[in-house]
Amino acid sequence: MRNILLVDDDPDELDLFKCALQEIPLDLKLSFANNCEDLTSVLIKHNPDIIFMDINMPGLNGIDCLKLIRTKEAYKTLPIIMYSTSNNTKYIEQCYEQKANYYVVKSYTFDGITRAINKVLSQNWGSHTPTPKNDFLIA
Repeated sequence: MRNILLVDDDPDELDLFKCALQEIPLDLKLSFANNCEDLTSVLIKHNPDIIFMDINMPGLNGIDCLKLIRTKEAYKTLPIIMYSTSNNTKYIEQCYEQKANYYVVKSYTFDGITRAINKVLSQNWGSHTPTPKNDFLIA
C-alpha cells in the first residue's frame, strides 16, 4: 500500500483528489494536511511515501514548505510533487531548484486530474533519480 499525503488548504481539492485516487487501480491510502504548519505532525504520524503539495496556502506557501522539508535529512529523498493551479514559470523554476520531483498543474477536468496523479504514481520511486528539467512539468 502506498501512503499519499496531500497538503492543501481547500477541502474541495481534498474531495476531488480522493475521488481521483479511487479511479486508480492501486492500493492507496490518503492522509491530509491543511497547511505547512500541520505538515510536521502529519509527516511523523502517517509516514507518507509521497507528498502532493499545493503552492497557494495561508502561512507558509508550498514553495517555502518544500524548502523546509528538504532541509531535514529524513525527507531529502521523499518524493514531493508540487500540485497547483498556477503555471507561473517563476514558481515552476523555484520548485525545480528546491528539488521537488514534479510540478503538476491541476487540470480543470476530473479525467485530467486522474491521469496526472496516475502518471506520478506509476513512477518507480524506489530507484527514482532527479527528474530531468524537460520532464519536470506535468500539465
